[in-house]
Amino acid sequence: MKNNKFLIIESILSFFIIIIISTIITLVCLKIKSESKIVNNTSSGSVIITNILENMNSRKYAEIEEYIDNLSVIGISKKIEENNQVITVDGNLFEDRFFGTEIPKGYILELKIHNLSEKFDIQKSVNIILINNVEKLEISTVLERKFVEECNPPQISKEYFFDLEINMDDYEIIPIKYSNSLNTYVVTTRGR
Repeated sequence: MKNNKFLIIESILSFFIIIIISTIITLVCLKIKSESKIVNNTSSGSVIITNILENMNSRKYAEIEEYIDNLSVIGISKKIEENNQVITVDGNLFEDRFFGTEIPKGYILELKIHNLSEKFDIQKSVNIILINNVEKLEISTVLERKFVEECNPPQISKEYFFDLEINMDDYEIIPIKYSNSLNTYVVTTRGR
């Protein structure tokens, strides 16, 4: 009889130990699955941001401005102020491609562009933010105008320097041009 009681207690303890171990294994598997889902979302978000950034870098400076100016599609809102532009793309409503990249449902992309100079349009700070219900990814860069497509001859006059708040007496003006054979800028004639 004593032996039977011991066997019953041992069986009950074994049963509880098996249930506890299976619960722990189940919890660990669920945690691994949720973490892998977060990693997959992060990697897909990183791919989206990287594709948009690469597409922007592959375009000419003026093409980016023209693309943004021509955006008027359902799912995109634009706020354009003097030196700042904020473009918001809602993946649930937007069905096209934004800078060559599809924005999946559940994602909201925010593109902030800021002119770094108030007088000249040669550099823009670009901040791309991608938000979904799990995380928020952000990347920033600076776009520079590499080539001036249409160059006007400089209007060197006292008024020009006065507008830029430059004292002409402090500088010697030397005309230069780009030499393709030397692959650099060279002095053309000495200024007087």
